Amino acid sequence: MEDILQEKRKCHRYQLPVNVDAVIGDRLIKSTARDISCAGLFLTTRSNLQVDSEACVVVSLPGRHLPIKLKGKSVRVELDGVAVQFHGISPYFVENLSEELERAAVHLQFGGSLPLPRTENLVFRP
Repeated sequence: MEDILQEKRKCHRYQLPVNVDAVIGDRLIKSTARDISCAGLFLTTRSNLQVDSEACVVVSLPGRHLPIKLKGKSVRVELDGVAVQFHGISPYFVENLSEELERAAVHLQFGGSLPLPRTENLVFRP
């Protein structure tokens, strides 16, 4: 089952301490994401939310000065939060968001105290 989920997932999921401001349905939520990918995020909240609600999220990535605003909808509601799937973003934006998430992960891995270098000159090796 886990292999099927991994194949279905097109974007790497990062467990980053990401601050999120969101409007989901008629609720304003200030919280953190449990995890995030270029396809969506899981927002920790105890708000009573409904599946298929429109969402607007503003994500503040570690090491990035400007937040990222994304639109989506709630696709799963659990006791501790809600999964939001992003929509209306181009393949170019998906690629850039993936790079930003990778930068944020690397930034935190190395202490997160220095400004992030541009990745055009970096080579990432597993």
